[in-house]
Amino acid sequence: MNKIVSLLAAAAMLTIVSCGNNQNKANSSFENIKVAKTVKAADVDAFTIDVPTGWTRKLDDIKVGKQLFLMAPVSDGFQPNLNVLQEDMQGRDLDAYVEYNLKHMGPVDVQTIDQSDIEVNGIKGKLLKFKMNYQNRDMVIGSYIIPGKNGIAFVVTTTALVSQYPALAATFDKTVHSFKLK
Repeated sequence: MNKIVSLLAAAAMLTIVSCGNNQNKANSSFENIKVAKTVKAADVDAFTIDVPTGWTRKLDDIKVGKQLFLMAPVSDGFQPNLNVLQEDMQGRDLDAYVEYNLKHMGPVDVQTIDQSDIEVNGIKGKLLKFKMNYQNRDMVIGSYIIPGKNGIAFVVTTTALVSQYPALAATFDKTVHSFKLK
């Protein structure tokens, strides 16, 4: 299963499980954290990303390695979040990787609302924005795809309710643009 679909499903699951998690609060305006290399691709570079003030962080082992979650305080019964996952691009360049994932989204009912080129600390990537409804809640999901070394993509996904997104857009963008490969 492709990772954009997996990340959209993960975003939907966060609707259910992310409320009220206050572990690992950041103590400063932004706290630089280091994330271990994935279990599956031990030769992949690690990265750093800044954590916004008041957000929590959690590093989970998942089927494909480790996934970092950054979670905003709960608002309107939902916890906006950002997560980072490493994905094997399976020999595809960035454009082919994005095209492949868009063609294979399967049963996930999403509407693509924007696709654009981005640059994060000198690395050219892509931003895909989606709208989806999950449990009668309209959400905006952004998938920032940042190519790394050795055919690995870092997929940074942001999730917020449509009503929350305007207030969080700058924070999401600043946090994603703090992403740096080690």
